[in-house]
Amino acid sequence: MKFKLIALAGAAAASLAIAGCDRVSPRPAPPAAALPLTEIATGPLPLAPPVEALPPAPRPPLGRITAPRQHYGYIDRAYEVSDAFYDSPPDYAVYYDDIEPWIWRTDDDYYLVSEPYDAGWRYYYYEPGAFLPFLIRDPFYSYGYDRGSLVVVYDNRGQVLPDYVIVQRADDAGRYLRRGELLYQAAVTEPRRAIAVSQWSGARRAIEADRQRLITWQQAVPDWQSYRQTRAVQEGSRWDAERARRRAWTDRAERQLNRVTVAEDRQPNGRRGAELQAVQSRPTAPPIVQLRQGKEERRAVAAARQAELAVRRGPAVEARGIERGDQRALFDQRREEARRLQLQAQDRRQALDERRQLREADRVRVQAQAAEQRNAADLRGRQLREAQRAQIEARRADRVQDAQRARVEAGAVRERTRVQEAQRARIEQRSAIREQAVRVQEARRAAVQAERASRAQAPAQAAARQGANAAAHVKEQPQQQADPNTDKKAKRGRGD
Repeated sequence: MKFKLIALAGAAAASLAIAGCDRVSPRPAPPAAALPLTEIATGPLPLAPPVEALPPAPRPPLGRITAPRQHYGYIDRAYEVSDAFYDSPPDYAVYYDDIEPWIWRTDDDYYLVSEPYDAGWRYYYYEPGAFLPFLIRDPFYSYGYDRGSLVVVYDNRGQVLPDYVIVQRADDAGRYLRRGELLYQAAVTEPRRAIAVSQWSGARRAIEADRQRLITWQQAVPDWQSYRQTRAVQEGSRWDAERARRRAWTDRAERQLNRVTVAEDRQPNGRRGAELQAVQSRPTAPPIVQLRQGKEERRAVAAARQAELAVRRGPAVEARGIERGDQRALFDQRREEARRLQLQAQDRRQALDERRQLREADRVRVQAQAAEQRNAADLRGRQLREAQRAQIEARRADRVQDAQRARVEAGAVRERTRVQEAQRARIEQRSAIREQAVRVQEARRAAVQAERASRAQAPAQAAARQGANAAAHVKEQPQQQADPNTDKKAKRGRGD
């Protein structure tokens, strides 16, 4: 009795401690859009059509990214969204086009829509308020969109492919973009349905592997790492709250999944969940191959996989009308048939692997040829630029020579002009000297003539003066005789 009291007291103390911890660290609220997993058994997930079977759609406009390392912005945002969802099951499913796409939604309205098809899973990523995805992933390529324009294509290692691949993949990118638009409309408007535990148990490994593949790519591509470091500084702890909600939701789903698995193991046909998981899990995506070249092989593998799933689920469907012994016999028979089909599928997968290796070798060869062509084109470009540069230099040298020649000719013309002007000045100077000499001679000649003329006229002038003087004297004499008083007055007036 004392021991029981002690035990009860310890349990009470533990409960109080746990309650105290819960008050200190309350459990995060579940995601706003999440529906709990349902334990109602359902059939296998129907497969979506491959890209070549999707309805034709217009090719999207082609954009171009010029900033360094900005090509990784689209796949890095998809990486952030996937990492925020952690390993949580989908929030809900909807019916669309005879399939059942799964939807994850963050509390701030980022959407991730996924659908299975014969080669694996396709993923469509949406930003808040956008009805067109910014990234679409399949096992072979990832397509980055900017408001409906195709701007980048990544291979199945997360590396940016050359621009000519964007042109080659534009048709498939257009079909994916149209389907992504319709899937978003269905995710928003169609009635939501809970995900079955059996379906999530069978598909979770493949989806978790796809998410882990994004992490591996990000760690292996240096340019993506550099871009990611810059984004991490800018984003900070943006996704922490969503990650906390998803981890708590994942723990709850794990407990529910474990409970259902234990219950199924106790049934006569136990391990049904494990077998379904092995059937529904998708293979790791192969290296880059041409999708249309391998569609027949993938469809064959998918048909075998669906037949195997139908066989293994047959006893659960027919168990209502068959006795337990007959059910066991039928189950054993169908299990043997499933094993046979599984072996056939393994053989097909091995053949596919061999073909994929050959395609990978072809891809490497094509890439080497493309690299060689690019190198040759670069060499031709360099040679052309060097030839153009040589022509420019030659034209520049010709212009320099022409300028020098023009300067020499101009100098010669100026020199000839100067010489001619000097000669003209000398000639004019000589003419002026001669004219001055002529004028001097004429002046001298005129002076001589004037002097001669003056000398010739001198006797006549002297005679004329003498005659004039004589006449004047004669005239004065009668006046003096006629008025002697006047002459005396005149003399007195002169002071004589």
